[in-house]
Amino acid sequence: MLNHILRVSLFGALSVPLVFGQTDAARIVGTVTDATGAVIPAASITVLNEKTGQSRKVQSNEQGRFLATPLCRTSTP
Repeated sequence: MLNHILRVSLFGALSVPLVFGQTDAARIVGTVTDATGAVIPAASITVLNEKTGQSRKVQSNEQGRFLATPLCRTSTP
């Protein structure tokens, strides 16, 4: 009986981070290239959250790479 309680408690303790670790946000990474495959430095990228209407503008670096951090999950009044 004690072994069963210990297993259930351990399972519960290990499951808690999984529940709180799930979100609907993500980061977007990419590389901007032209039709020939050449990178485009200093390109302007706009990321739009269609659910909330929020947007974020980022710029690619000298290698054409960019990173857009998450937008808020809910709209603000």
